[in-house]
Amino acid sequence: MKYTSLLFSAIVKSPLLWGGLVTVIFYTFLHNGTIRSELLFRYLAMHPIEYIETGMFFIGMAALGLKAFDLLYQRNSLQAGPILPPIGEHRVDTRSCQAYLRQVELFLKKNGPAYYPNRLWKALKYVRQCESAEQLDSELKYLAEEDAINAESDYAFVHLIIWAIPIVGFLGTVIGIAIAMGNIDPSALENSLPLVMSGLTIAFDTTAVALVFSIILFFSKHAIYKQENAILASVNQAINDELRGRFELLGAAADNSEIIGVRKMLESVVDSIESLIQAQSAIWEQVIVAANEKYAKLVAESAAHTKSTLVAALKENVQHHAAALAQTEEQFLRRSEALQEAMVRQTDVFRSVIDATGQIAKLEDRLNQNLAALSGSRHFEETVNSLAAVIHLLNSKLTTVGTEPQIIQLPRTTTAKGKGQAA
Repeated sequence: MKYTSLLFSAIVKSPLLWGGLVTVIFYTFLHNGTIRSELLFRYLAMHPIEYIETGMFFIGMAALGLKAFDLLYQRNSLQAGPILPPIGEHRVDTRSCQAYLRQVELFLKKNGPAYYPNRLWKALKYVRQCESAEQLDSELKYLAEEDAINAESDYAFVHLIIWAIPIVGFLGTVIGIAIAMGNIDPSALENSLPLVMSGLTIAFDTTAVALVFSIILFFSKHAIYKQENAILASVNQAINDELRGRFELLGAAADNSEIIGVRKMLESVVDSIESLIQAQSAIWEQVIVAANEKYAKLVAESAAHTKSTLVAALKENVQHHAAALAQTEEQFLRRSEALQEAMVRQTDVFRSVIDATGQIAKLEDRLNQNLAALSGSRHFEETVNSLAAVIHLLNSKLTTVGTEPQIIQLPRTTTAKGKGQAA
């Protein structure tokens, strides 16, 4: 809502809007016969340059008219004062500026901004911030100069138009002379003379109109600017009457210029130290922020590099271990199969050995029985030879089942007669 109101105010106060509107209305009345003046039609509507000059003139006059309405408002605001209560016999403390500021703000809210309340508000704010009225006179001079500069800048657009209108007129002069020179016919001067005069008429008319418009704008601007200077002088006087002698100074030190000078020097030193501290703090803050950012960047880069390195190393190790485990598993399977086959063969061998061992055990029993029976026989040597043949036969059978032959020797005992017998 605030921006809408500001935009509306800017449009309403635009000299382009009002000047263009007046130009359209003027030429409408001139062409439809409402304004019947051959002089105006000749000097203002015979060439496009004249339309441009007239439009610029009305825009400049609109700017001056808006300024005149503003000065009327400024004068009414000045006549509505004084805003602050009358100055008493005793000076008041600078802390009362807060109450004075509220009074000025109520005035601004009721009557709107103007030179007088705006400058009074700035001066009171300065006293409140400094908590002293020692430099109030200097501040008032500064505020007066600021308002004068701002007032002068308000006429910059009018100055531009006053400067531009003669330039446009000279352009019309150049165009008119060019038309006149183009219409000269040396072979028929009498017939081309009216065309040449028409071009020269345009050339001189545009220049004359431009000069007249510039003169009118210049003197109108001078009159309005003089009125504004008078209003600014009245504002200066009203502000001085409102503030000078109202606030107390430094008490006992008010008349002591040396103490005041020392105090000002100390204040300037304090201000300088505070500004240096603030600047140094800002520098330290920037350095710390930059260091933190650099450290965070380094940590992030280190973490990323470490992560990538660990991932690569772990990946390589896992692949290596996986390959080694696969190879080991394959070798283990091969060895297991070989061991299983060897165990099967060994089991078969053991089974054959056990079978042969059982047969040997039976033969030994029979041999023992036979030996026992033959122990007293005379044919012992023949029996021993038969046993040797049997043993040899058993050894040959054991060799066929994959075991090394074992020689079985029978122990010999010596009888009382000196002959060997089987035990």
